[in-house]
Amino acid sequence: MDDRVRIYELARKMNVPNQDIINTLRELGYDIKSHSSTVDKIGQDKVIAAFAKKKQQPDGAEKGKMAKTTPQPG
Repeated sequence: MDDRVRIYELARKMNVPNQDIINTLRELGYDIKSHSSTVDKIGQDKVIAAFAKKKQQPDGAEKGKMAKTTPQPG
């Protein structure tokens, strides 16, 4: 059972808020109730991969989408 870790411990290791970890795990299909819930090694790997993928996305991509949908005054 060494491979299980609490959400708050994983958040501390990754230097992100607990709620971000919880939301990501819920999106991945995990039933997480609080920051004290535990996640297995596979879940940890999935969270790390999801955060790495989010970091790789350019910030301009979302801003570009918003700029296109925002009506221009005039």
